[in-house]
Amino acid sequence: MKIKPSNTNDLSDKEFNPYEYAAIYARTSIKAENNSISNQIYDCKLKLDDENIKLYNVYQDKISGKKIHFNQRPGFKQLLSDMEADMFKTLIVSRRDRLSRREDDSVRLKRLFKKSNVRVIYVNEFELNNSSQDYISNFIDNMMIAIGSLEPDKISEKTAAGRKYIREKGLYSSGRKCPYGYTKSKKHVYIKHEDQAPIVRKIFNLYLKVNSKEYNNKNYKMKNLLEEINKLDSTKKFVHNTIYSIIDRPLYANLMLKDP
Repeated sequence: MKIKPSNTNDLSDKEFNPYEYAAIYARTSIKAENNSISNQIYDCKLKLDDENIKLYNVYQDKISGKKIHFNQRPGFKQLLSDMEADMFKTLIVSRRDRLSRREDDSVRLKRLFKKSNVRVIYVNEFELNNSSQDYISNFIDNMMIAIGSLEPDKISEKTAAGRKYIREKGLYSSGRKCPYGYTKSKKHVYIKHEDQAPIVRKIFNLYLKVNSKEYNNKNYKMKNLLEEINKLDSTKKFVHNTIYSIIDRPLYANLMLKDP
């Protein structure tokens, strides 16, 4: 998303100097109040005032910095375009990982900023702000990039391990909504739903007919299965995908490990 420059009169000046202007970039992929887009922009603007630089533009994305490359984000693509047009020479972000959580992307961005002679300022007090190009500074900077790229992988591993553990214990781990055919006890353990469990069994039995040579000769198809099942529960509309998700899900075979 692109926001109009704060002072369009300055941009129309023939002696416009990009070194007097800074861009702000903010990104988030989760709904966290302490790391929201608005909070990032607010902190960056405070830093802008401290540096006594004019604001050229604010760019933002609500997208993953790990799964999506920087040049595939709408806001950042516009930022790169304006950077190549020499509209600013300073970029302010709240933290290094707002630019990217990928090591390969971070290295590419570092080269692009150097090529365009753009200075990057990180607002977070724990970030290293060093414009020096000596080998020690580059080594430290590359090390910080590598450490930053490990964080999302570490979070994913912990999340997967936690899900695997609670599923092996038979605990409830599917969010707010229980899978059809189950409910949860006060101790968050899966228990069979009195009314829905028989319908799940019926689905499996009828599905065998669909894939049986004996019943195929009688033209028993998925539409016949759906007609029968939808008569059993008026509160839920069963469609093809609903049936396939029940058949394929390990949960219904009493397998509590992570779904493939």
